[in-house]
Amino acid sequence: MGSLTVLPVIKNLTKKILGAIGFEIRKVTAVPRGSFKGVLTNLKQNGIQPTTIIDVGAAFGSWSLQCAQTFPEVEYLLIEPLVEYQPALQRAVSAIQNANFLTCGISKEKGECTIYVHPDLVGSSFKEEHEPLTQQASIPRTILCKTIDTVCEEKRFQAPILLKLDIQGSELDAIDGAEKTLPHVAALIMEVSFLECVKGAPLIAEIIQAMREKGFVPYDLFGIHYRPLDQALAQVDIVFVPTSSPLLAVKWYAQEHQRAQMNKKFIEQLKKESVWNH
Repeated sequence: MGSLTVLPVIKNLTKKILGAIGFEIRKVTAVPRGSFKGVLTNLKQNGIQPTTIIDVGAAFGSWSLQCAQTFPEVEYLLIEPLVEYQPALQRAVSAIQNANFLTCGISKEKGECTIYVHPDLVGSSFKEEHEPLTQQASIPRTILCKTIDTVCEEKRFQAPILLKLDIQGSELDAIDGAEKTLPHVAALIMEVSFLECVKGAPLIAEIIQAMREKGFVPYDLFGIHYRPLDQALAQVDIVFVPTSSPLLAVKWYAQEHQRAQMNKKFIEQLKKESVWNH
């Protein structure tokens, strides 16, 4: 039996074995639409081309590094309040064409703020935890906070701006300190919670309403996270755009040729259903 004949046999056998244990083989697309990369690619393909990208809650800088793959010739500012991340941020900005980082918190007012530093750093927040052991293990630290408006005035950033907020339940506080900046924001990516995992954190309904009052509406989402406690939906990253965004201008669901293809597929399915039902 030749190698070309053997390959389909092996493929089918592998699919059957994986299927028996609950797995399946799928063709992987170059850029999955629901991924972070897919969301950024879609924004770019539909005309969103920021001049400035501000990454609030930068941590290791991985978000900006991924973003730079889609928007390389852009000015980046990575903002992170914890000094422990500085070595990683230095490496990240060195890998991006035009980037800097700033060590401070972001809130609705300038001044000193208290942040609860977690042992793993990642969950550190301006808000206290509901989990007693986690809160007990967190160390309060006084840091300098600035507003987004202050940072943008100091840096004299050029519009349009892509703004990202991931600050553990304090995103709306940051928005309240961005009144002058928001009119220049083409897209805003925010981590949004379905569950109040930190005390007083606004949930998705409140955030969408607050953003609507600021003139922004949801456009896309990605990064779905389930909490390990019970696999309940915990967080998702939502892309907000201004209500005046050109991304929202077209009301059609599909182009004529796309609609024709969908109709053909639906008709074929109806015919199959008719056969099955008789």
